[in-house]
Amino acid sequence: MNKSKVLIVTNSLKERCEAVLKENFEVYSPGDPKVALIWTKPGPDVIIAEMPKFDAIGYTKALREAGYEGLIFVVLDQKTIDDKFRLDCKAYHLTGVFDINTIP
Repeated sequence: MNKSKVLIVTNSLKERCEAVLKENFEVYSPGDPKVALIWTKPGPDVIIAEMPKFDAIGYTKALREAGYEGLIFVVLDQKTIDDKFRLDCKAYHLTGVFDINTIP
């Protein structure tokens, strides 16, 4: 069985999630969100990035414009989410949002 490739974008996020992810995924953690943009197809199957709301849409948009077709999740404080952010998520195909206060 092939492992899914997951790109974790910050070291602190990798440390918190590693116990869960190591069983089912091949995990990469470069620490810099911009590194995801250098992946060529097919790239990672999933990108999980911890970043502020105002960066999440631009990051997702840049990945999509670069041709990335995989899943993109961001980890942020869900109290900051508003209707405009929800619309932007749909427009740029951001797969989902995890609340930074409730992840393992």
